[in-house]
This record gives sequence, structure tokens and C-alpha cells, in this order.
Amino acid sequence: MARARNIKPGLMENETLAELSHGHRLLFIYLWMLADREGRIEDRPKRIKGQAFPYDGEMDIDGMLHDLAKAGFIHRYDSAGVSAIQVLNFAKHQTPHIREKASTLPSPELEPAEGVASTDQGSAEHQPSQCHGIAKIAGFSDSLIPDSLIGDEDQKPLGDSGESPADDDGDQPGNQHDDEQPAQPAKAYSDDFEAFWREYPRRHRASPKPDAWKNWRARIKAGVPAQDLITAAINYQIEQEALGKVGTEYVKQPATFLGKGEHWIPYLTEQPPPTPPSASRSAVLTVPTHTQEMYPDDRF
Repeated sequence: MARARNIKPGLMENETLAELSHGHRLLFIYLWMLADREGRIEDRPKRIKGQAFPYDGEMDIDGMLHDLAKAGFIHRYDSAGVSAIQVLNFAKHQTPHIREKASTLPSPELEPAEGVASTDQGSAEHQPSQCHGIAKIAGFSDSLIPDSLIGDEDQKPLGDSGESPADDDGDQPGNQHDDEQPAQPAKAYSDDFEAFWREYPRRHRASPKPDAWKNWRARIKAGVPAQDLITAAINYQIEQEALGKVGTEYVKQPATFLGKGEHWIPYLTEQPPPTPPSASRSAVLTVPTHTQEMYPDDRF
């Protein structure tokens, strides 16, 4: 089943991938969408053909997968009696949705990356690289990094300002110049915070993500479960959408929502749908009852 993935325009500029055919490049894109949250997919060429190219004629999918593996974009392996494919460096470039099911496929056997050349950011310097945050599959270079094949930029559903997260406690990376190469690139924001950011209703203009991240960390440090904050964002989105306020200045800043005012707390439970204001009732004058005693000089 295809899933939503982050594919950047730099894909067309990757020179290594450009040496393969148009069909190879299209298959590689489809593999990102067919792979599970760990970047794995069963190595079943006929099934992949049916999912990726259902309306095309005969295609040598097995041969194309072989070519992609040889070029260093995927790794084909057998583990625990299962033939599978690992999209290299998938976790480095993708942030699967928090509700996406965990992988049921075994991971490939990984070996220390000694003397393996890296093409990180197109640099001429060779240094060991990582796959899935543990070790590099021996014999493969980091083919996904040159030319920003799959970008590292944050998702920007709120009109992100593009700033780097605040480094208040010194445990998050600061701004990096393009020509600087960190030894071990760290992830700017946690997966839970990224899930919150995706669910939060968008405003009419950019919202400062670093400020929201700072308040998020404060709430987590205070013992608030991350899932509670995500749930609050979902319920706030539902409410604002029902009120027709999504995309307007009336949506609270994410940093304000997560701030000391604890605006998120009322949204831990699903909000009832807003009731439109009732039509005002027409004023009706009451006519007093007239009696003979009220008008002694008149006759009824």
C-alpha cells in the first residue's frame, strides 16, 4: 500500500541516479512510497510491478532492482527466511506519520562501516556514514545525500519561518553553514514534536517553529506526555475547522498553545461541535386586561 513520503525536487539532479533509465528513477520513487516506516519492502519483483506499474506492460523489475542496488540506492537481503529490500538512509530523510504501523520485516545484517567512501552533501572528503542511525551496510555509499536527493527541510504546514530550533540546553544542533559538515548530524526536532506540528491547525502566516519547540520541551520536561499534546492539537484543529478559522489570524500561535498559559489542556478531550448562535426572538408586547374598575367613568 502506497504511503505519503517526502520527495524533493533534487531527485532530478542526482547524477548517479541520472545514469540509470527513466524507469529506474520512477521505480526508485515508488519504492519510497511502498516501503514501510523503516524503509523496508518485501523483495517480490512481480508484486512490486503490480503495485508500482499496474498499467504498464512487461518490465524487468528484478533487473531494475539489481541496478538500483548496484548503484547504492537500495540493499537487497535475506534475513530470517524473508527476502527484503532496504531503502538506504530512509530514516534519515523521512518522518513517517506517528500512526503508521511498525515494520514487520526483519532488518538487514549491518556491519561496521570501515573504509567505506561517503558522498555526504557532495563533499570530496570520505568519511564513514550511517544507515538507520546504527551502522552502514558494508559496500554501499550514501547515495541519497548528493544534490539533496531527499531534502532534510522541515515540513511546513504552518508556514514555517525556516529558522533552526533554539539550543537552550545545548542538546540540539545550532545553525550550520552549507560548507560545514557535522561529524554526526543530529535530528533537529523529535518525532513526537513533528507529529504535533503536522496536526496543529495552520495560521494565515508563518509561525516560529523554534519557539514552539522550546515550549514543547518545557512541557515534556514538566512530565506532560507527548501524546497528550498531540491529541490536544488534533482536537484544536477539529474545533478551528468547524469554526472556519483555519488559515486565519484567530488560530493561536503554536508557542502560545504550548506555553505557560496551558491553552492545550481544554483540548485533551474532543470538543463538542460549536453551536451557531440562535436567532433572536421578536419582542412581543403584552396587552393588559382591561376591567370596569380601571375606568370608573366609562362604560364598557
